[in-house]
Amino acid sequence: MNKNVISAFILLFAAIFFFNSDFYNYSILKREKPSEERRHFIRDSLETVHLNQQDLHDIDKEKKLSSFQKEVTPVSDTIFNVSDSLSTPQRIVTVIGDHFIGRLSTQGALAVEWFMRDYHYADSSLINLIPPKSGGLLNLKVGEKNFDNLPFACDLPDTILLRDSAIIRFVHDDEKGASVIKTFLFRKEKYDFDLTITTVGLNGQNYTLGWKAGIQESEKDINPSWADNPINVFFGDAVDQPIEKDDNEKEMEGFTHWVSLKSKYFMGTLVFDEPKDAKTTFFKRKDTVYSHNTLNFAFEINGKLENKQEKYRVILCPNKYSILSSFDIRLEKTLFHGYAWFFKADVWFPLLCGLTLSILNYFYSLIPNYGIAIIFLTLLSKIVTFPLTLKSTKSMARMKLLQPKLTELKEKFKSDPMAMNKAMMSLYREEGVNPLGAGGCLPMFLQMPIFIALFVTLRKSIELRGAPFMLWIDDLSSMEIFYHLPYKIWFYGDNVSLLNIIMAISMYFQSKQTMTDPKQKAMIYMMPVIMLFMFNSMPAGLILYWAVSNIVTILQNVLYKPDLSKMIVKKKKPLFKKPSYNEMLKKMGRK
Repeated sequence: MNKNVISAFILLFAAIFFFNSDFYNYSILKREKPSEERRHFIRDSLETVHLNQQDLHDIDKEKKLSSFQKEVTPVSDTIFNVSDSLSTPQRIVTVIGDHFIGRLSTQGALAVEWFMRDYHYADSSLINLIPPKSGGLLNLKVGEKNFDNLPFACDLPDTILLRDSAIIRFVHDDEKGASVIKTFLFRKEKYDFDLTITTVGLNGQNYTLGWKAGIQESEKDINPSWADNPINVFFGDAVDQPIEKDDNEKEMEGFTHWVSLKSKYFMGTLVFDEPKDAKTTFFKRKDTVYSHNTLNFAFEINGKLENKQEKYRVILCPNKYSILSSFDIRLEKTLFHGYAWFFKADVWFPLLCGLTLSILNYFYSLIPNYGIAIIFLTLLSKIVTFPLTLKSTKSMARMKLLQPKLTELKEKFKSDPMAMNKAMMSLYREEGVNPLGAGGCLPMFLQMPIFIALFVTLRKSIELRGAPFMLWIDDLSSMEIFYHLPYKIWFYGDNVSLLNIIMAISMYFQSKQTMTDPKQKAMIYMMPVIMLFMFNSMPAGLILYWAVSNIVTILQNVLYKPDLSKMIVKKKKPLFKKPSYNEMLKKMGRK
């Protein structure tokens, strides 16, 4: 390897270290350092109600129904009526569906907590998507009047166990005769609910509907450098990501279908009843002890009360492809996002990722272990791409036959790089070798969409969250900890991942098998070391895929090893040989 290539790799490795260092993030970019208290925060037990799985099991079995003041019967039979009095003290109304437990406050008629019944923290408590003391969701301001701190009256029990669906109304009347009614429609089996804001005596005024709480990050060890863009907007005719991670505030105005906030595994979305022109303001929330999410944004939608009612659909759900696609509003594009400039990848890449995830889930249905399913998925991908891999192997073998001639050309034209390149291309042409195919570039390029889809799918799939594999690997969505170091190594971390070591070793042997240019020998040693550092904190499921892929490739190269002594390079005969000047004169003289 020449000095320029070695220098480039040293600079690359130095850049990776620098841009991930505390000095760059906290001294240059002035990012807020997370407090030690926030690092160990999972949820505030003093401010939130702990609901464990046994409590919910008892509710489902109706062992605690005697503690309920009232049950909700199907909406076709009952609609809760409201009281005209504003003297009702602030209360928390709990609504329990199949997939969620929502808490609504009579102060402002806000959603103040939202638990996912199917997902838990490490301490077995339910995941809450709304950070405590964050301002809640569905904040309302009309004109200059803020309704968040005003009392809303309702005649409801404290706990509502949904049997089918239910309509719940919150009403605020002021002294001037104006009224605001927030009507919620919940459905037992759904993640989403409908919100209707009805106003009396306020028509024509500007209003703001807010999502001040943002969304709480469920995972405690999230690296913002690897996190996805937290905001997606169905704007115009495409799903867009209008804000950058370093932005603090941004406004956008135009034809909007929905606005969505996302953490790693969960999302909250506000959907317009009908797409319309709206102004949306995004602003970053401060990282607090109650919300360990450095990419948490809030937003406000501004509009005008032209009708007596404004209708929205609110979705709080996991980032699960099957759930997101079931809403049929392109919400799945927030999970797998492609770029239109790359062969219209915004159309086919989400479908490719969705297909990859479906195959993964199919293997899991056969053997209920996602680690085994990842191995099967890797094997399937290698089978699908084997023809391209075989073509690349043959091309590289033919390239090795040309190495002596290439070495001669490099020595002959070492002082004239342009002449050397011209002579090399002429040799490739004469010998019928494609330098792109011979180096494995073209076949690898054609395989890249599949590899990237596998990478993205395994990194984002909530199915892997908390999914065990074997022995000490008990969560394929988080980094593997085979051994915990007593100190932290810069850029590497304080954990030792055995899968990561296997991946780096297998990469070394794979690179050694496919090397064609002896001068690239340093690459064999450098790349595994770089990947060892970069992948150490990656999810175990992703490293498992990469390690298995390397091992399978090594086996393919062993099983199919072209015999260079028997391989004959076929020269390409030119279709037309241009006659020389003397030959043309002789031909003319004969005539």
